[in-house]
Amino acid sequence: MSDKTLSALTESTAPATSDIFAMVVSGNSRKVTLASAFKAFNLFAGTNTLDMRNGVNTQKLNIYSTYTDASNYRRIEIYEGGIVKRGVGTGIDNTVLYLYNVGSGPVTIGTADTERWKVLGTGHFVAALDNSYDIGASGATRPRTAYLGTSLFVGTTKVVGAQGAAVIDATDAATAITQLNALLARVRAHGLIA
Repeated sequence: MSDKTLSALTESTAPATSDIFAMVVSGNSRKVTLASAFKAFNLFAGTNTLDMRNGVNTQKLNIYSTYTDASNYRRIEIYEGGIVKRGVGTGIDNTVLYLYNVGSGPVTIGTADTERWKVLGTGHFVAALDNSYDIGASGATRPRTAYLGTSLFVGTTKVVGAQGAAVIDATDAATAITQLNALLARVRAHGLIA
């Protein structure tokens, strides 16, 4: 490392393009910069902010759980646009990628700087705003099958519940009325009619 680069430890000026790597300490802004030409890794002590940038190029942080070489590893990749779990070679596995809150607070999903969905501390998956967001769309992007343990409500009315016992076939006019009433009772139990 050159004398010029070492002297930058107490200067507030950015490293010159000839420096291979420099550490710049700015006392007034309490900023520490590790930098080479056109690249910077900043820690802003006053705002508790960590920056990593290189002009207009997207940056990535890799956090490894295993690493043998460039063909055998397992890691989490954090981009400006998302989080990816990646394994190659001996690092390939089928373990879970966790999005986990150890405390009782919710895990929130949002877009456009707005909360949309939450997984509450109780485990319930709820919309952040009542009666505002859909799951799937008509004729497109529809979930295939819903597996429910007990019932389905529309508003406050149950419209689907557990399957009831079979209603036997009518054999004459008298049993037809009886079985029709049984069917109507089942439909009411499911909330399909009042």
